[in-house]
Parts: sequence; structure tokens; C-alpha cells
Amino acid sequence: MNRDERKQLRALVSDVERWGVLVAAVALGVVAVPLARLAGPAGAVGLGAVAGLEYGATSVAARMLPETVTLEDLPGDLRLLLLEPAAYALVVAGAIAMLTYSTALQRGTVTQATGPLVVGETVAPAVVGVVLLGDQTRPGWEWAAVVGFTLAVAGAVGLARHGDVSADDRDVHPKEGASA
Repeated sequence: MNRDERKQLRALVSDVERWGVLVAAVALGVVAVPLARLAGPAGAVGLGAVAGLEYGATSVAARMLPETVTLEDLPGDLRLLLLEPAAYALVVAGAIAMLTYSTALQRGTVTQATGPLVVGETVAPAVVGVVLLGDQTRPGWEWAAVVGFTLAVAGAVGLARHGDVSADDRDVHPKEGASA
């Protein structure tokens, strides 16, 4: 996205939306606290979902940032960033996403934690992009966007539900001399 496109997006994004992404990032952090107390697969899935939504919030917040920082006007650009709620949302959401995903991996398997993460980081930003930021597909390519989006979500859900290796699957080829 070039500088002019960023200026246009800045004009399209309201203060409510910029503050909204920060509020959403903090609220998801609050939701993560009781989920962190859940053990096993329930904790992994819940925290994975929060991590995905937080990663999605980082992408939305990054799109809402003001013009790119340049060396020519570094003091002015930094002042703009320090006054921008989306900049704080980017930091908060990124930190919470890393923490909740790491904790999700401790609670369950990689697939239990990653499936909901992929769905959350895909669906939420796509909806926000279309509804609030004016995203759209190239004319004539709507079908490809729908098919790609559906396959990505279906793959993540399928992986989360059926991607774990069971103890029976691990011993498909028993070692020589081992009794079955």
C-alpha cells in the first residue's frame, strides 16, 4: 500500500473504528484469562481461538495506521504513531496472541491449538476488511475468493478435528522382534 492509499484509508477509518480495534484487543485479553485456567483440549482450542482473533486484530490495526514513517519527517511521524490507538492495538494484540498461542500449545496438541488460530486469523480480518475497510475482490474473481476462503477455513477446521495422531496410528510398523 503506497502513501496515497494510506492517506485515503486513514480518511475512511473513523476514530471509533481505530479505538474499537484497541478495545477488541484488550477485551480478548480479558477473555483469555479464564480460558488459560482450562486444561487439556478445551484450553488449547479456546486459547488458540483467542490467539487467532488477536493475530487478526494485528492485521486490522496495521491497516489502520497512519501514513508510513519516513526519515524526512521522523519526529512528526512518530508523534502521529504515539497518538494512534491502532498502534497500541497492534502491540497489545501481538503480545496477547503470542502468549495465548504459546499457552494453548502447552494445554493440548499443535492441531488443537492451531486449527482455531487459523480460522480466527482468517475469518475476523476478512469480515472487518469487507465490512469496515472497503475491501473487495477484483471484478470477475469473486468466485475464486469464495472458494479459497472456504477451502482455507474447511482445511483448518478439518485439521483441528481430525489431525491428531492417535497412539494406535503411531505403531503402524512395529519394530522387528516386538510382539503385537
